[in-house]
Amino acid sequence: MLGLVFMWSGLIVPWLTLFFMDGRILRRYLPAALAVSLLNTVTSQLAWHYQWWTIERPMFVWSSAIDFPLVYGAFLIGTIWILAFTFHKWWMFAIVNLAIDAFFSFVMPGVLRAMNLIDVRITGWQLYGILLFTAVLLYLFQLWYEGEGAEITIGRGSRAGGRA
Repeated sequence: MLGLVFMWSGLIVPWLTLFFMDGRILRRYLPAALAVSLLNTVTSQLAWHYQWWTIERPMFVWSSAIDFPLVYGAFLIGTIWILAFTFHKWWMFAIVNLAIDAFFSFVMPGVLRAMNLIDVRITGWQLYGILLFTAVLLYLFQLWYEGEGAEITIGRGSRAGGRA
């Protein structure tokens, strides 16, 4: 029962946080979040095929290959929030993703395993690498999506791109 509550909360609660977000920010970062969700869906399919992890209790009958609450809840909405606070600040984006991805790589697999929700068979470091690679692709996608006006702030006052 606790696992079911955890899964539904992981899907619904992140979406409820969007009520606190400006609509312009949502529209700005939603394409990148959807692109990463598509990438996470493909990654989940690969994980299912190669048995990197197994979803022990899928939320829906048809979702045994995809961790639906994580991919379409926490990761999708979390991506929008992370970009909203860190985009154009590369070091901040990197630090936030290093920390969050470490949590999802080294802490969450044990929690999910204890609730008999997911059995992760790859190492925490392998999962961490997948998540960090996805984060870099996310940042590059958002830079591409914003076009010529995109910039990266690497240090104080150091910019590459067109906007101040």
